Amino acid sequence: MVLFGCPLGDADAVISLVDGYNCSVDLFSTGLRCERVLIIGDGMDDQQITMARNYLKGPQGRLLMDSLPLRAAVQVLTVDEQDPDLPLYVAESAGSGTAMATGVVTSRSRISTRPKTDEILPTILELAQQAQMRTGVVSTASITDATPAVFMSHINARTCENPDKMLSDRGDCSRYKKANGGRGSIAEQIAESKMDIVLGGGRDHFAVVAETISESVWRLPCSLVLP
Repeated sequence: MVLFGCPLGDADAVISLVDGYNCSVDLFSTGLRCERVLIIGDGMDDQQITMARNYLKGPQGRLLMDSLPLRAAVQVLTVDEQDPDLPLYVAESAGSGTAMATGVVTSRSRISTRPKTDEILPTILELAQQAQMRTGVVSTASITDATPAVFMSHINARTCENPDKMLSDRGDCSRYKKANGGRGSIAEQIAESKMDIVLGGGRDHFAVVAETISESVWRLPCSLVLP
């Protein structure tokens, strides 16, 4: 679940997605409340919703979500890493989440970065922060998992969750290591993010010693507090 709410001061804030899409929304001239909550059911499509509805309510029944005033669907593509013009038809959470968080289609395993060029893609929560809005992420999984991570971090492989996982047979994130001038692992980026609230699992990823200090990741200067 992704949260963003009222600005800290400026009442004329405008949020817009990137990559040429005109998705600007003036949150205040519309007269709508300024809080926004994006709820993501990881791996949930119409088929899963239909199965849940049939099982819980029967074929003529309605789930609570069916009573919401608006509903939309979006096609999420995945593209080839070396040839971004080539579509791939089997997606996964990192690429799909990046499309939702940034408005840009990317390749498998990437966390809010562009295929081939490795360009950093601004996320909707980062845009909200620039508009002085409060932001947060809540997850029932590890907060370093791909879906929550795409809103708070940028890296070339979803497997690079902490400083000890920056190089493996599932992903090489060496260029993102702080020693190489990079942003660090997903956990380090979350710890140093400007999120007002981050709730979820994954404590072990923050117990690992950080690159830049001789203490755990969760002791990096940040707004993240773990008991």
